[in-house]
Amino acid sequence: MRVIFIIITLIAFAFALALVLLNNQLTDVNLVFTQIAGMNTGLLLIIVLALGVFIGILLSLQLFRVFQLKWENARLVKQVKSLEAQKLELSTALESHKTRSAAPVTEAQTAETRAPLTGL
Repeated sequence: MRVIFIIITLIAFAFALALVLLNNQLTDVNLVFTQIAGMNTGLLLIIVLALGVFIGILLSLQLFRVFQLKWENARLVKQVKSLEAQKLELSTALESHKTRSAAPVTEAQTAETRAPLTGL
């Protein structure tokens, strides 16, 4: 991996050097707030290319973050729906269990439950 990175860096450096050497005309650059007279066209191309790559990387990172948050949001919404369905199933099961176990309490059963409370 390191060798591939070195090769790509050398190719980019050779491309930049070729741009500067082959485009050696002087160009006036008029920026919004200032003006540069007599700048090398190849150097201007390299600066613009580097700025474009830098801005592109920043925008792609921000765009990826937006997509990542949307995917996370969709996953959490699905999880909430699943948990709500599970909660509904459990509450209905609890209600049915309560109704099955709620048989009429006899007087003997109530006396047994009160005895430990009174200490007898």
